[in-house]
Parts: sequence; structure tokens; C-alpha cells
Amino acid sequence: MMVIKRTIKIQILGLIAFTLLSVISALIFMFTPLKEAWYHAAIIAAMTLSCIFVGILEGNAVGRRGLLSGIAASILLILLILVIINLVFGGGFKPENNDIFLTIPLIAGGIGGVVGTNMDKSS
Repeated sequence: MMVIKRTIKIQILGLIAFTLLSVISALIFMFTPLKEAWYHAAIIAAMTLSCIFVGILEGNAVGRRGLLSGIAASILLILLILVIINLVFGGGFKPENNDIFLTIPLIAGGIGGVVGTNMDKSS
């Protein structure tokens, strides 16, 4: 039960991190002359950084199998983000448009899980 509570807290932190990074990137695009064509890349980058963060926390919490725990946490975070986006904006998710780009956050989450597992817990 403690693992589930920690996972829920970690996922909430990941959603907060993704929201903050998305808002920051939206403000950058709004107030600079950057083209909006790059916004998809900015969202993937925000998702990647959030997945690294979630992977590190989850790997540190679990303490073993960092790659698997990081990837699992990243899958859960990506699914949560997609569900929330679909609930807010509607329209449905078309995986054929985004499936290759979602592997980048998954790989990053796995790397974060390995880093989190190998972090020194005494400090």
C-alpha cells in the first residue's frame, strides 16, 4: 500500500512539473518571435523532462529494477497526460501521429529510473 501511495504522489509531482514546463514554454512562444511549429517539440521536451523527474523519484522509491520502474512510471505519466488532455480538449488521441515521439520520454524515464535506483539513499 505504501508503494501505491508513493507512486500516486510521484505521479502528481510529475503532472505538476509537466504543467509548469508547458506553461513556461507557452509563455516563451507567446512573448518571443519563435514559430508555433516548434510547440510540439517543446511539449515533447516538457514531457521528457517530467518523465526523467518521475523516473528518478520512482527508481529511488522502489530501489531496484530502475529501468523497469522508470519506464512503468513514464508510461503511467504519459497515459495520465493524454487522458487529461482528452478530457479537457476532447477530440480523441490519434496514436499514429504521436507514437514515435512518445518513445523519447519513455527512454528518458527509464534512464531516470536507473539514476534514481543508483542514488545514494544516505544523503
